[in-house]
Amino acid sequence: MGLYVTGLAFGHPGTGKALYSNLNISLPCGGLLCLAGMNGCGKTTLLCLLAGIMEPQAGTIALVPAKPHPQATQQESPLPQIPPNSLYGSALREHSALVLQDADMQIIGSTVGEDMLLTALPLAQKATGEKRQAVALAEAQARTMLRPFALEDMWNTPVQHLSYGQKRKLCLAAALLRGPSLLLLDEPLSGLDYPAVGELLGLVATCRQNGVCVVLSTHDLDPFAGLANDFLFLHPVLPPLLGTPTALAHQVQEYGVKPYEK
Repeated sequence: MGLYVTGLAFGHPGTGKALYSNLNISLPCGGLLCLAGMNGCGKTTLLCLLAGIMEPQAGTIALVPAKPHPQATQQESPLPQIPPNSLYGSALREHSALVLQDADMQIIGSTVGEDMLLTALPLAQKATGEKRQAVALAEAQARTMLRPFALEDMWNTPVQHLSYGQKRKLCLAAALLRGPSLLLLDEPLSGLDYPAVGELLGLVATCRQNGVCVVLSTHDLDPFAGLANDFLFLHPVLPPLLGTPTALAHQVQEYGVKPYEK
């Protein structure tokens, strides 16, 4: 599915100002859009809106069955008519997964296995309709998902014994269990060591190959400059700016972002 955002407007109540007033985005199946900008510019808020856990004051956010397209676009004119089988609201929440920057806000289970089963078991019960089969299926799926994150052998490990990076991986593994059409990552590289950064970039690439749209926020342009369809630069005052770090090199500093270094 592709992501379509049309005429999006939102401002936090009581602030008297809009973070976005008429934001239009089109992201293809398997596309990657990076959000960049200084703290407080609305990156995390936009991710929450795309996840369907916050409601825009105006505009439309939809997941649309579509063919891959070479690049994301922020369009001045209205996007083509969105087909009736598109997903909005609660359906958008069901088909998207948001991974927060602070893993401790997202981990619920007391052990690695328990946290994974909190996601896997309801999905397995829905698929099988039989409790015993569901438990076995859920554990098998959860263990399989943990394997590429090197967490399978930590099934019974209390979550408080995990490192920061391992907690981030656990949150991502739980999110991918849902098989989302839209994966939303808030500062996914924050606090990760060099090997973990490479692993994360590889997982993002795999998601895209499987047709998953990925939208992530970042303060560092370099790791994603050659991978993303586009970057959306946000600012508390300046209008949103869409393009590549290379093309916009002379403007990104105005948005509180370190220029891309080739």
